[in-house]
Amino acid sequence: MLHSTLFTQTMSLGRKLLVLTFLAAFTADIYAQEVNADGTITYYISSPRFARPLVERWIKEYAKVRPDVHLSVRKGCSNKHNNMQVVTRRGINDGRSVMYFGEYAILPVTTHGSEACKILGNKTLSTERMRAIFFDKSPEDYDNAEDMEIDARSPMKKIVVYSGNDTSSVSSLFAAFYGEQMSRLRGRRISGDDAFLLNAIDADPLGVTFNALPNIYDLKARKLRQNLSLLRMGTSSNVEDVIRNDATLDEVIEALEQGGTEDIPTASIGVAFDSSNFIAKEFLYWIITSGVKYNHQYGILMLDNQVAAQQVSKVNNRDSAQK
Repeated sequence: MLHSTLFTQTMSLGRKLLVLTFLAAFTADIYAQEVNADGTITYYISSPRFARPLVERWIKEYAKVRPDVHLSVRKGCSNKHNNMQVVTRRGINDGRSVMYFGEYAILPVTTHGSEACKILGNKTLSTERMRAIFFDKSPEDYDNAEDMEIDARSPMKKIVVYSGNDTSSVSSLFAAFYGEQMSRLRGRRISGDDAFLLNAIDADPLGVTFNALPNIYDLKARKLRQNLSLLRMGTSSNVEDVIRNDATLDEVIEALEQGGTEDIPTASIGVAFDSSNFIAKEFLYWIITSGVKYNHQYGILMLDNQVAAQQVSKVNNRDSAQK
């Protein structure tokens, strides 16, 4: 009798676990793709704000090719409840694949006519000066206490650095470019999208920050946003000539693609996806073969041809079916 009761309880527990597992999977699937009133399914892609206009353009153009596939942008950068996620860093280790479609570049800025702008003037900032402005020094970085005191009185120390605090922020890339940890960035951290960094320096006359090209340039006018001023960075001649306030976005992109990415913080940008999701793969295949032609329009650099060719195999459903 005892064995029978235990067996019944074990079977009951097993059924409950099975039901819970099914419900968890079912719920995740509902959140990842939304069933519309007409029975169609909407698939979602999340993106940081600076890449969102490009993603929206892709969705618009893809609808002309596949009107039967419904895609939509979900605000925010989390991969939770999304079929695809635009990622601004490498090292996705949650089982998803990543197809890279371009590169994004970062430039340092302040507000035009601000106190920070006056302090820095038109100085060309070497790598060491950039480190001094944007990163904290430890006592070991100084030869003696006197040097530390002199540095503390430097007008540059009045400058307030604003950086992002989220995992999707470009702050980690900016820090890594200078051989530093994100935690060593001076000043104040701003939560949320990196677009908020520009609001922060607009409200602080001593504020400086850095941001991706699509955030600091007016994509329609192809010019630096009216209230911003670039910090002049010491770079190779082909890039330094265009790191100026009157240069167009297209001039900057061209200079970077012609060999300037060693002097400016840049990184690959891609879309993380589940390799078993054929709808996502078909969309991403269209992106890498057709959609990338819109990259420059939205401030994103093109991939090297060889790297781009490698991305095609990741999302080619025909190749996957053959394997």
